[in-house]
Amino acid sequence: MTTIGKDLEKIRMAVGLTIEDVHHATKISVSILLSIENGSIFEDKNIANTYVRSYVRSYGRALKIDDELLIKALDQQETGNYNQLLLESFKSAGKESSKGTFTLDTLQTEEEKPEPGTLEKDKSAAMDRPPTSVQGDKKDSDSEIHSEPEAKSSVNAAERTRKRIEEKDVDWADMGQKFHPARKRLPAWPFLLGALLIAITVAAYFIFLTIQSNQADERETNELLQTPLPSVQDLSSGSEEYSQDIELDDVLYITIYAAYGQLDPVRVWSDTKPRLDPYWIEQGTAMTFEFQDLIRIRGQYSNFLVFKNGHLIDEPRVHHFSESENAVEISRELFTQDSRWAVTIPFELPGDVALPDTVVSRPVFN
Repeated sequence: MTTIGKDLEKIRMAVGLTIEDVHHATKISVSILLSIENGSIFEDKNIANTYVRSYVRSYGRALKIDDELLIKALDQQETGNYNQLLLESFKSAGKESSKGTFTLDTLQTEEEKPEPGTLEKDKSAAMDRPPTSVQGDKKDSDSEIHSEPEAKSSVNAAERTRKRIEEKDVDWADMGQKFHPARKRLPAWPFLLGALLIAITVAAYFIFLTIQSNQADERETNELLQTPLPSVQDLSSGSEEYSQDIELDDVLYITIYAAYGQLDPVRVWSDTKPRLDPYWIEQGTAMTFEFQDLIRIRGQYSNFLVFKNGHLIDEPRVHHFSESENAVEISRELFTQDSRWAVTIPFELPGDVALPDTVVSRPVFN
């Protein structure tokens, strides 16, 4: 069965892009892009339909496909009657563009190829045409004999017209000016003297500005030398306050909130609990997990949100997914890049999500 992914793959290859080019343009992982092309993403129940449509539209925008056309194709895919809408639109766009804007050699159908034998038919039709006969030789010679007097009179008229035009083209005013006596040249030394005075004035102005700037620098230097420097104790106390503002605890906590559906289960591994254990979380419940440097999460990504001190970690499946571990991987380094992670706030929720009914710590397994 034809899918959107197969058409996107053909269009990508036709415009000369690799899967890595699409990855760099969309920031979507290569595994998700490949699942779009082979159609497996449409059968993966761990990914919500909203995320699937978003991934496909991002892929299409990287190929310069109209967004409304992508939405229509996705609707056809969901109802099971997709009919190669993207590929046909791509072909028609290639035909309408002048001199081959798109590379359609790999997509050309038999109907677009020229029919064999067309050139041979044109050549045979040209050979069958009769040569043009030369007629009226006698009439032409007679007309030349009768037209000789008329030709002489027309030549005389043309000669008179040419003479009148030449007389009109003469500029008599300019002819008179050519005989005026030459004017005396003005001496060049006044201009040179004026240029020299201007140069001296500009140089004096810049010298004055330089002197004023040096004097201002000297005053600022003296003021700095006279300003008392802070003591070593003050500097150390200030650095301690700054380090305390961005310092993170030895043990960090993240919260997994089952906002969109029940998690049955979500599996969590951390360096403080190096075992991938399952946790069943009801919808509306948030559970807190501890780690020091690294934590991994695997499960129904479209059903939960992840928080650090109330701050939402945006789209962890897209930005923090590890293909080698087949899980979302979050490290301490993420939270040391911005001091806001160290400040606790109320849950930063999307507009369509309510606050958790319950917030609990993870259960301890023996």
